[in-house]
Amino acid sequence: MADILIVDDQPTVRRLVSRALTAEGYRIRAIYDAALTWDHIKMLQPDLVLLNGLSDRFDSFGLLVDIKRRYPKYPVLVYVIRSFDAIDNLKQAISGVLDDIRAESLQFAVV
Repeated sequence: MADILIVDDQPTVRRLVSRALTAEGYRIRAIYDAALTWDHIKMLQPDLVLLNGLSDRFDSFGLLVDIKRRYPKYPVLVYVIRSFDAIDNLKQAISGVLDDIRAESLQFAVV
C-alpha cells in the first residue's frame, strides 16, 4: 500500500484526513510543521505528499515550489478542505495521482 506524508497545520483536519486515508489502507505520516518536511521525505520516501493549501503557519505555495525545485517529479497534491464532504473528493484525487505515477506497483481501490 502507498505511503503518504500529510503536511497540515490544523490538528483536526490532520487527524480527520489521516483516519480517512488509513481506513482506506494507506500508510500515513502526518506532520504539522513544514520545516520537518525534508527530514520526513528523506526518511520515509513517501509515494505522495499531501499539502494543506491554506496553512496559517507556513507558506504552502513556497513549500510546494521548494519540493518541486528539489524533486521535480515528486508527486505533491495540494488540498483545501472546507467541509467534511471534501474528504471523499480528496481520497479520489489521491487514487488518481497514485494510479498515474505507480500503477504497475500499487494496488488499491478507488473510492
